Amino acid sequence: METNHIIQILLSGLSLYILIQILTYLNELESCPCFNEQNNKEKYSSNIEFMKFYQFLEIASLLIFVILINFYKFPFKSRKGNNKGFVKILLMISLFALLFISGYMSYNVAIFYINMKKECICVNKWQKYFIYLEGVFNSIYFLRILYVLLFVMLLGIFNFLN
Repeated sequence: METNHIIQILLSGLSLYILIQILTYLNELESCPCFNEQNNKEKYSSNIEFMKFYQFLEIASLLIFVILINFYKFPFKSRKGNNKGFVKILLMISLFALLFISGYMSYNVAIFYINMKKECICVNKWQKYFIYLEGVFNSIYFLRILYVLLFVMLLGIFNFLN
């Protein structure tokens, strides 16, 4: 096995460990009385269930990525026929789904940060900082997708007018 594959597997294992720890942290938050009191008292509350769902999505995508990276040497055989229209529709649906998921996760992390109490012991763990990082990177990802969609729409409008 090559060195870069070993490093890839080790880093993926570390990432998987961190994601699982974040998921258990979110599960523990549901039984944290000071967090639940603060989260339910505010006008806007963070959706912990969605944040757990997002963690599950990240874990699943990491596992799929590791599997595909390890088996990339085997080429896939393409089918005969051309389904470009169907692929474009799937691409647009997945783009809007990614836009919604990343935007809603960013929103939930921002509300999570706002509702955080410093004196709440069960909340103040290292996992919350990774949740903050996820929120920042999801915000950047959300804006990138939004700008791409707006740019494509503007190009379509200008091409349609000409």
